[in-house]
Amino acid sequence: MRAAHFDTAESYAYEQNRYQGSLSHLEHLEGLNYYDEAIGNTLRLKYDISLSDKELLGFVNYMISQDPRYPSWSEGEEYKDLTKRNEAGYPIWYFVVKAPEPFYKAYLNYKTSPRKPADSR
Repeated sequence: MRAAHFDTAESYAYEQNRYQGSLSHLEHLEGLNYYDEAIGNTLRLKYDISLSDKELLGFVNYMISQDPRYPSWSEGEEYKDLTKRNEAGYPIWYFVVKAPEPFYKAYLNYKTSPRKPADSR
């Protein structure tokens, strides 16, 4: 796409959008994905645990080392946070996991684990 100049001002808007969308998908394949972000959202909203992207990635890598099927622990769902508003005054929507307990328990184990995996996949 770069060789075809989809990333330049000379390309058409749909080419630029396609390029940016592809980059976004690639970033989610290489690092944190939407489900991982849902886990981070859930920990923050339900348990008041705020993780940086690096900390969340370390936790995700820990879960992978314990059970690579961790996404099957719970389905995701949308959650409307009525306590926070965007610039237009509307409640903010988040993607969260429905059953947060397994992730919270895994997080507690992760925090007490003497050997944490590297923060990258």
